Amino acid sequence: MTSEERVTWAKQVIADVIADLATAHHRADEAIAVLKAEGLRQDALELANQIHKQLRDLEDKTAEVRVALIGDIWEAEKMTLSALADKIGVSKARADQLVRAATGRPPQKRNTKKPDGDSATEE
Repeated sequence: MTSEERVTWAKQVIADVIADLATAHHRADEAIAVLKAEGLRQDALELANQIHKQLRDLEDKTAEVRVALIGDIWEAEKMTLSALADKIGVSKARADQLVRAATGRPPQKRNTKKPDGDSATEE
């Protein structure tokens, strides 16, 4: 398989996963509605809790991947935080948080003026 074919395959897999999630959401809603209609609210709640846990686990895993990818982009493209923020569609402050999470670097220090005019460094 060529590089181009692998990329095409990977993009198709992600598109399929997204479609499968939408289908699963719709089917779960229908199934829970049936259980509720049959008076089985406790069963519906237990199943909804299981779905919620699975989705939360998926969200946690994808958040980790997203942070790592953002760190990779920032490092590979040697961009400023402003450029990264524009590229990924977040604020500069959020981009900084994501880069810090990815790289483990400490928060940026900035110089500010105290009310009396002296300089101070904040984290």
